[in-house]
Amino acid sequence: MIGHLLHFEEYRGKVLRQVWLSHEGLKTTFFRLSQKSSTPPPPLLATCDITYDHPKKNPEDSPFIREWQLVTDRSAIAKPWKRLQASCYFATFLRLNASHFPDPADVFEYTETVLDAFHMHPHFSAVLLKGITRLLRAEGFPVIEAWLPRQPQLILDSMTTLLRHAIAEPQIAELDDKLLSSCWHSLRSWIEHDTDFLLPSGTAI
Repeated sequence: MIGHLLHFEEYRGKVLRQVWLSHEGLKTTFFRLSQKSSTPPPPLLATCDITYDHPKKNPEDSPFIREWQLVTDRSAIAKPWKRLQASCYFATFLRLNASHFPDPADVFEYTETVLDAFHMHPHFSAVLLKGITRLLRAEGFPVIEAWLPRQPQLILDSMTTLLRHAIAEPQIAELDDKLLSSCWHSLRSWIEHDTDFLLPSGTAI
C-alpha cells in the first residue's frame, strides 16, 4: 500500500499507532519498535510503500507493518517549527474529515501535491489556506461565493491572488503573512459556523 503518514502516536509499550491516507481512504496500522531491528518507523508526513501482516484472529483489527520503503521524504517540513505546525494542522484536518470525501483517490493525489508544497516552499501559510480552500470547494461548499465577498478589501485581494496563482509563482511570495493569518482566522470561523467540517484544536498559522 502506498500511503501518506498523517499521524502517529504511542499506543502500548513499544508499539506505535499510525494513520495513513491511501488511494482507498484512511488506514490505521501498528509499528512495533524493537531493539533487535535496525528499521526505524516511517517518518511523519512522508509517502511510503508499506507491507503489513493481516491479523489472523480478527481480520478487522489494524495490521502491523512488516516492512516499508520511503517513496517521498519530506524532512524539510520539520523546520521551521511553524511550517511543521501548519503541515500537521492540514494533516489533522484531513484525518478528521476523511469521511466527507467521496473520491479518496482524488484526495490522495491532491494531498501529495499539498505536502510537496509544504516541503518545497517557505510560504506555508499560503499552502495551508490554498489547500483547505480547495478541499472545501471540492465538497461543494460555497467558500468563494459565500465567504470571500463578505471580506474586507485587503483579505479579498490577498485571497484572490492566492487562488489565482500557483504556490511557486512570485505573486505568492509577495503576500503579507499577517494578512494571510487574518484570512485564515476569518475562514476558520466560516468553516466552524457554515459547514459540517471538523476543525483541529490548536494553532494553524
